[in-house]
Amino acid sequence: KIQSDLTSHEISLEEMKKHNQGKETAQRILSQVGVAQKKLQDVSMKFRLFQKPANFEQRLEESKMILDEVKMHLPALETKSVEQEVVQSQLNHCV
Repeated sequence: KIQSDLTSHEISLEEMKKHNQGKETAQRILSQVGVAQKKLQDVSMKFRLFQKPANFEQRLEESKMILDEVKMHLPALETKSVEQEVVQSQLNHCV
């Protein structure tokens, strides 16, 4: 949704620029359109960076490794009984 809005605004600004090009009194408008285009480009760039941070892949791989390690040790956390002594013994073994 946001990306389509940004694209729509870019198209609108281009149309405004084309419409006012070559007109004597349009210099100020063209200047303002140029400033608006620059700001829109900045917002678009920030939006793209927000969507996918620079170190996203590295952080994702680290998270996967941690999850795999947790899965590997998961059987050690299964309780074999509901008896307090057995559960306590298991907990002592895990720690």
